[in-house]
Amino acid sequence: MPPSPVRPQVTGQPAPSRGYGAAVQGAAGDAVWVPPGQLVRVGGCSISGGLVYVGRELAAITGRGPDPALIDPGLGIDHQVADYAGETMGYWPSYSTIAPACRAAYLQWLANGRNAPHAYIGYVFLYFYGLERRLLVDPQQSAAARSERETLVTEVRRLLRVYGTNGSFRGYAEGLLAFVAADNAERRYLSSPPTRKYGWDVPFELRLGLGQIAADARPLPADWALAWLRLHPEGWLRTPATRCPAEFDEMFTRRYKERYGAGLEVKPGSEVLAESYRPASSGIPAWHRPAGRGLPDVAGLSAPLARLREIAGAACDDLDAYSRYLGRHADGAGTAAALALLPPGIERAADAATQALLTWADDSLGDSHLAQVSGADLLTRWSAASPQSRPGKSGAALLARVLEGHGLGLEPDVRFGGAAPANHAPAVLFRRANEKVSTPSENYAAAAAIVQLGAAVAAVDGRVAAAEQDFLERRVVKMLGLAEDEHRRLRACLVYALAAPPTLAALRKRASLMPESQRRSAGDLLVALAASDGSIAPAEMDLLARLFDLLGLEKADAYSQARAPSNETLTHMRTEGAQAPDYSIPRQLSPEDSRSADAVVLDPELIKARLAESARAASYLAEIFTEDDAAADAATPSGQSGIVIPESRTAGLDAAHNALLSRLAGQPSWTRDDFGRVAAELGLLPDGALETLNEAAFEAVGEPVCEGSDPIDINRPALEEMLP
Repeated sequence: MPPSPVRPQVTGQPAPSRGYGAAVQGAAGDAVWVPPGQLVRVGGCSISGGLVYVGRELAAITGRGPDPALIDPGLGIDHQVADYAGETMGYWPSYSTIAPACRAAYLQWLANGRNAPHAYIGYVFLYFYGLERRLLVDPQQSAAARSERETLVTEVRRLLRVYGTNGSFRGYAEGLLAFVAADNAERRYLSSPPTRKYGWDVPFELRLGLGQIAADARPLPADWALAWLRLHPEGWLRTPATRCPAEFDEMFTRRYKERYGAGLEVKPGSEVLAESYRPASSGIPAWHRPAGRGLPDVAGLSAPLARLREIAGAACDDLDAYSRYLGRHADGAGTAAALALLPPGIERAADAATQALLTWADDSLGDSHLAQVSGADLLTRWSAASPQSRPGKSGAALLARVLEGHGLGLEPDVRFGGAAPANHAPAVLFRRANEKVSTPSENYAAAAAIVQLGAAVAAVDGRVAAAEQDFLERRVVKMLGLAEDEHRRLRACLVYALAAPPTLAALRKRASLMPESQRRSAGDLLVALAASDGSIAPAEMDLLARLFDLLGLEKADAYSQARAPSNETLTHMRTEGAQAPDYSIPRQLSPEDSRSADAVVLDPELIKARLAESARAASYLAEIFTEDDAAADAATPSGQSGIVIPESRTAGLDAAHNALLSRLAGQPSWTRDDFGRVAAELGLLPDGALETLNEAAFEAVGEPVCEGSDPIDINRPALEEMLP
């Protein structure tokens, strides 16, 4: 059933009476052309906006009767049986030859805005014929036609947005735009690029903007680079670009600007945007452009597209873990676990449970920079914010990353060698510095070892003296040159270590692996810490002896070294290498003493070397406090290079790859370099090892076990299913 007739609507003021067909100065087309913004009435329909030919005389350029676009008001119109579906229309319509019922439907389409999305495409073409003629023919003789170019081009673009799904119409409309673009002063690239395409090829609007950019020698803007990649049939975007498009666009833009600054330089090739145009109207012959006036067509150039694909690949790597999480949890966006997997710098709104967790953490800190909280309170709120996350190290790492995104830190933090937070233990929240440090530096590892060992020694007598705390907080940081964020974490580490000191049993296994020189340096360091408040209490002395025994040192050495600091002016020293008699130097000299002839002058280089030795020892000790899984704590068989190859093996993996899989269980994320070193120790090539592990994972559990490029994140649920 055809739609009901649409009543004509009149807008604006009627144009002055022109007398259709009367002679007018200028081109013949001007005599019957209704300019933009004017209104004309034909057959009871009021057509506003102009942009049509209305009159009795306008010959086709081809010389075959009247121009197909000319609306002759003297021809019959049948509104009673208007043919909205175009059932009686021919393939090459002309207003003069179509049926009166078709004229009625066409005039009503014109009168009602020319934007009905389901209108018969033949009526759209009939109107388009007039735009073709006004853009191509009339400007040859008419200044008025030349002045209307931008208006006409805008109208063709509007029609494309409404009717571009029709392939035939899209081809003619884009071809016309391409042909007139060389004479168009508007720079398309100064506005936003197109975001959709209707067919396989690159949309004309994108090709136009890219051609103008190349012709003007302008850098390619990031949004146009992204549109080129997304709308090109050979963009070849991976899953993260389609699963999380907004995040991909943000990461692509960031990486693009990091690499190319203002934009990539696109040099024109030999292709020209359009050198000729064959109109849809049968009343206009083919049109050709003078040589050398075309815009370059760069959309098909392979070199710049390859560079854009490279950046897109890096952006997808950044989003790989986040994308995979959303693939497993379709409603996971906004959860704490999803937010933690977003690349740094990308922020998204948190869901209600996650926001409650962050609000609680903020309230717990209040105006303070650091606060001790209950581990049970923390984990209860985390389980509500991230119900899909697994407990253990992977979940703890996600928790730390969520807090980090909110400007907060947590101790213990599994990323810095700590244990996962536990219900029965305390936890420490602290505010992060502006420049966040998310992985432990070598100096921080040394400082953390000093703090934890020192906390054990300092707290054994039931109190922490100011001098001891000063040594642990200020002097250690100053000695090792930590960043402000590391300094804040170290304070939190100290508070946690005093509240939950490490047990000696947990240290003994690793201490036995330390070289003798490092064990002796560690012993010296512990004595210096115990004596930093001016005295060593009996309980501290007892702990020192036990620590010396743990380090494989003689307990007697602890007592021997502890005696020298008790002297008011002497500090115990020992040389490196063979055992030498103890000797002492003045601990502190007054200004008067330093000016005397007998004053002892300390060697700065010797002091520097001593501090470096202590730092090396502390760095090694830091490994003691890294609580790994039981598999990582297993004793190393003799003759092997520190890697334990489990007796049971995962199906599909040989011994070396099985050992690598077990080693990866030790932490939730690995840098590319660290992964390469572990693979090399097992005689494996990193890329091949990654591929082998993920193939086995897909076979066993249907998803990869290693995600991302650098860092390489461990898919804990998959790993736990694979390990025997």
